[in-house]
Amino acid sequence: MKKSPICSASIGVQLASTASPSPKAPCAIFAATLILALCAGAALGAGACGLVGVVVARFPRTWMGLFTTDGAVTEFGASYLVRVGPAYAFLGLGLALYFVAQGRGRVVRPLLATLTRLLVSGALGAVAMGVLGWGIDVLFGLMACGLALYGLVMVVVMRRELGLVKVTTHEWRNHPSFQPPAVGNDLMAKETA
Repeated sequence: MKKSPICSASIGVQLASTASPSPKAPCAIFAATLILALCAGAALGAGACGLVGVVVARFPRTWMGLFTTDGAVTEFGASYLVRVGPAYAFLGLGLALYFVAQGRGRVVRPLLATLTRLLVSGALGAVAMGVLGWGIDVLFGLMACGLALYGLVMVVVMRRELGLVKVTTHEWRNHPSFQPPAVGNDLMAKETA
């Protein structure tokens, strides 16, 4: 019986099957695996950064004591960590998704997501402190909002890859985000010839 190639993994391992005559199933399986890996990576990035953020927000003076003995610096740093530390989970989520998008060759929208963070933190922070005369705590709050917005905008940017949008079978087969890697295609062509 002649084997038909299903897809090849990025490490070059070929998968073959005689039971699946439909060309739709292979890419759907690959896409489901891709979505699962992407969600796991995003969760790992958010969890790791979020854990660090929560720990330093819980013990800010201890953390700052590792870097300085100046009381004023310790107080500013502690104020920053208490307000911004919990938002580090969104930074980890956004960065993980940004790196995935960069690896897939999609950098324009992720770059715009990064700019939203800069606008919220930088531009609104400058207005809040310089024009309105609000304090440093407001700036730290805006920085936390910028991080949260960054993570959420990256989820919106990567919604298709995360499986948040229903994709038709036709799109599974034809969308570049869900195509198996090209590694091993020459070998597969020789096998089926």
